[in-house]
Amino acid sequence: MEIWIIRHGERIDAVDSNWITNTNNPDDPPLTQRGILQAKETGEQLKNILIGKKVIVFTSPFTRTFQTAEQICEQLSVPIFIEPGLCEFVNPKWFKQSPQIKNANQWFHNENKSNIQINYQPTINLPLNYPETLQQMDHRYVTTVKSIIQTYNNNPNTFENNSINTNTNTNSNDNDNDKNNIAFIFVSHGFAIQSIIQTFCPENFVCEAEYCCLSQLKWDLHNKQWNCLLLSSIQHLPPHLRN
Repeated sequence: MEIWIIRHGERIDAVDSNWITNTNNPDDPPLTQRGILQAKETGEQLKNILIGKKVIVFTSPFTRTFQTAEQICEQLSVPIFIEPGLCEFVNPKWFKQSPQIKNANQWFHNENKSNIQINYQPTINLPLNYPETLQQMDHRYVTTVKSIIQTYNNNPNTFENNSINTNTNTNSNDNDNDKNNIAFIFVSHGFAIQSIIQTFCPENFVCEAEYCCLSQLKWDLHNKQWNCLLLSSIQHLPPHLRN
């Protein structure tokens, strides 16, 4: 079993100071074109790494994370599971109120995003509790990831018929019964990477999570613990797409 944690690509308000004055929803900036390319490169890298794996991709519903997940899922030929538990840290310094973000139904019906797994029941529903403390944010991220893993462990067929990585010639029925063959991908925000890694692998510390950085955690069956194999790496990105 593997966990991949990915931060979204470059957001438009980080490079265009005028964007915020020309939008109806300043709480939810999209990716720049450079951010789209970062996400696409990340998906191509994962496609090469995860051959033969059963892959399930969860994303925060913010536009920048959804767009990042969309590029990744296109490369992997898998659907998107929208999970509000992976949302940005909703603290009052960043948000004046609970942010207005689309849920799965809105992405599916209003934005015509047919690659969404619309029947998925998330661990947390919108709107988010606001305001949120650091401790509440930590708890939300970790509880979300643990809940998803536990759901799969209880019934490996939970995400059946919509999560097989088609970049493999292995028998899908065998994969369903092999929990070692699962790779969870969580597309989220910088604080999520810090919270999840420091909980699952406390000996590791994320100082700063850059755009589209990759972190990989792998379950050690023998020692019954998570090991961090990759920590906030952007080596998969070409130099011109690195921060």
